[in-house]
Amino acid sequence: MIRRRILKASAGAVVFCLLLSGCSGTAAAGTDDLPTFTSMDQLVSAVDEHLGCDTDPVGDPVTPMNGDALPADQMLCLPHVQIDLYEDQAALDKALNLWSDTQQGPVPLVHGANWMVVDLTGVATGEPSAVDLEGFASEMDAEYETVAS
Repeated sequence: MIRRRILKASAGAVVFCLLLSGCSGTAAAGTDDLPTFTSMDQLVSAVDEHLGCDTDPVGDPVTPMNGDALPADQMLCLPHVQIDLYEDQAALDKALNLWSDTQQGPVPLVHGANWMVVDLTGVATGEPSAVDLEGFASEMDAEYETVAS
């Protein structure tokens, strides 16, 4: 139990440090026709329908380290998969750029016009993720990207 908490704390620290380091990568969000959500409840319901979120995942979502890109709301869907809802497209674009600037390896994500689902399994565990974000993006008519690769 203690080892598990230490491993989770270490994984969280690694992910947190990701956002503090950066290079010059960019991610463009062409969000003209992408789906938008007006509430976290609607977004979580849609994500849960496709990905089957845990009822009480252990851990905390990672928050981008730029005050202009702070999500309006965020939560975990699965232990290393988080859901972020943004006030507007500008905040989402800034967050996508922050994710693109991480130097810890590929980070798969799906985004709409004002939201994203980020899979940090590979970063946190070093193992490939079993979450089908590409299929989820297709079902949602959203954009799938692998950033920071």
